Amino acid sequence: MARRYIFLGLLAAMLSLAGLNTMALGQLKFGTSVGWMPDYYLPMVAAEEKGFWKEAGLEAEWVSFRGSSVMYRAVAAGSIGIGFTDTSAAMQAASRGIPVLIVADTGAGSAFSLFSLGKSPIKQAGDLRGKKIGLGRFGGGHHAYTLYMIKQAGLEGKIKYVALGGMRSRIAALKTGSVDVIVSTFATLSKLVVTGELREVVSAADYLPREWCYLIISATREMIKNNPDKISKAVKAILLASAFINGHRSWAIDKMQAKGLSRAAAEAVAKRLRYSEDGKINRKALKNVRKFLLDYGIIKRGKAPKTADLYTDRFTR
Repeated sequence: MARRYIFLGLLAAMLSLAGLNTMALGQLKFGTSVGWMPDYYLPMVAAEEKGFWKEAGLEAEWVSFRGSSVMYRAVAAGSIGIGFTDTSAAMQAASRGIPVLIVADTGAGSAFSLFSLGKSPIKQAGDLRGKKIGLGRFGGGHHAYTLYMIKQAGLEGKIKYVALGGMRSRIAALKTGSVDVIVSTFATLSKLVVTGELREVVSAADYLPREWCYLIISATREMIKNNPDKISKAVKAILLASAFINGHRSWAIDKMQAKGLSRAAAEAVAKRLRYSEDGKINRKALKNVRKFLLDYGIIKRGKAPKTADLYTDRFTR
């Protein structure tokens, strides 16, 4: 009988300690504006699979959305307080009064590019004169970056634009000849590019300032005020995951293949993939993005926060 009580006592103590260990880890929902793009999902997979969340002292739940606008509606509703999104989306959200700040720069992300069919005679920017470009929609980021590329190429007023909606519609229009080129990111169309079915004609990165910021971590002002420790731990976990990915390209390629990319496409994306390992924010880069969004009417001048009011560097010092 005594042995039984000793055993039960030890069992209770072990369960109590297990409960304390679980409680010691902070609970966190971490969002990404999309879940299917490698830049977004690789750090999430690495943080979970390699234990970086727990190493940072967190129990994190990854929540992916169908676009940055959907994610920031969830932020506005108070259901999520921190996550990955593109810089322009964070700035647009802030200009609409959603109380968010950029807290780290992932160093990842890519500019939009224009793609033609592989058999098309369109091979460089100069070949676009008089052609039709297929966009997702007018007035969005796709449109702004396309206008920018065309302006830098000296072809303003010499291009026609067609709003086509989603990527499937754009690809179908390109294949049927309804448009001559479409706008997208390399990762999205990598499978078709590596097989030669599509060709990357020009990228906005060819013209953008060297100091630029694509993919960031943003958090609500409320979370920054009330739970700064969770933000510090989340940033730490993501930076650990980033360093791991940078040093283990074969792992990243395997994960991209598991998500549906061919080996060749995954290798091509991996060559362009690079994460920041310190998360530090470049104010000049944010200033350049802000100016771009203002110049192309993505955010209104009267509602755009100043660059200094768009970020905090307290979590990446």
